[in-house]
Amino acid sequence: MVVRVSDEDNSPDRFKAVCAVCPHEQCEVDFVTDPSSLDPLVRAEIGDVNEPVYLCPCHNSTFTMTEGERLGGPAPRGLYRFRVTAVTDAAVEIGEVEEDVLLFF
Repeated sequence: MVVRVSDEDNSPDRFKAVCAVCPHEQCEVDFVTDPSSLDPLVRAEIGDVNEPVYLCPCHNSTFTMTEGERLGGPAPRGLYRFRVTAVTDAAVEIGEVEEDVLLFF
């Protein structure tokens, strides 16, 4: 999943890319644009979040939109992040998994 995190130009640092598969049991995560629509139990666990999040529908692991960091739930870590290497008007090119993420394994 690729999201734009800044409305400025199309430079690669204006985009973030994460793997849309939960590290807990490999369910595909959903992109929730309105965190106030989350189940009250999930909201109580993750606290006051005002930006979109990724939510695993299997066991409610929740992750930040920009970095894929784990906010709550049984997932042992955040989502894998990928380096955005180039952006054009038609495509976003994704490179390797960011090295610091691989330190967990």
